[in-house]
Amino acid sequence: MLTQAYESYTPEHFQVWDILYRRQLEFLRGRVYARYYDDLEQLGFSAAEIPRFSTMSARLTEVAG
Repeated sequence: MLTQAYESYTPEHFQVWDILYRRQLEFLRGRVYARYYDDLEQLGFSAAEIPRFSTMSARLTEVAG
């Protein structure tokens, strides 16, 4: 697994993540299967927080096996 220095992220990093995440969701509206949004939420993705690699890995393992 890749290492992630999560504590090194600055408020600006979180702002950029928020902008890009929301922009991507808007771009995908009407282009992806509607359940895509539910799946993102189930995995814990949100505009408010940059995903932690370890958390995402664990969630993906739970969901996909």
